[in-house]
Amino acid sequence: MKRLFVIVALCAVAASTHAASSNERIKIGGEGKVAFVNACNAPTEALVTAANKIGNMLMINIEVTKGTWKLAEAQKCIDATGANAAVFVVKDEMLPLSLVSLEAKWGVVNAAGLDGKSIEKETLRVATMILGGAASKYSASSMRPVFSKEDLAKKAGDIVTFDSIIAISSYLPELGIKPYRMMTRDDAIEEGLIKADDAAKK
Repeated sequence: MKRLFVIVALCAVAASTHAASSNERIKIGGEGKVAFVNACNAPTEALVTAANKIGNMLMINIEVTKGTWKLAEAQKCIDATGANAAVFVVKDEMLPLSLVSLEAKWGVVNAAGLDGKSIEKETLRVATMILGGAASKYSASSMRPVFSKEDLAKKAGDIVTFDSIIAISSYLPELGIKPYRMMTRDDAIEEGLIKADDAAKK
């Protein structure tokens, strides 16, 4: 009887374990990866947080690793990661806050003078760009994904499409640029934008 009780108990434990494992969420499939390469002893937590935020949202694998980056050897540096695209985090007072090569699928975050939260934000910004966040869905757009000279010739369009225009229009004030208006000379005079005498001279 005691032996029967032990067997029943073991079966119950096994069934409970199986039920728990059946409800466990696991990763299935997926290919390729993105590398966030810490080339300057930046705070690892900042890179891991950025990787989790964008990786979990897109359900793609992002690996935080250590490595090096040199502009003259950029392709060699990304090849060393084994990744499909990479963000390198460096510290260099001579560089701007970021460098991005959409075509080569790499970007650089300059962590010089940045705290951990700012490194996290800039890593997200650069990753968003190299992963196509600035690309257009319209085939006629100049902002189609391009990764080679051949892609530029065959895949990129030659106009600025509506999705890009909307993004640019909202961004222009940040650049200190204000669009001009097109109107008739008479309307411009009526609105007081130009004087009638000035209009006559032109």
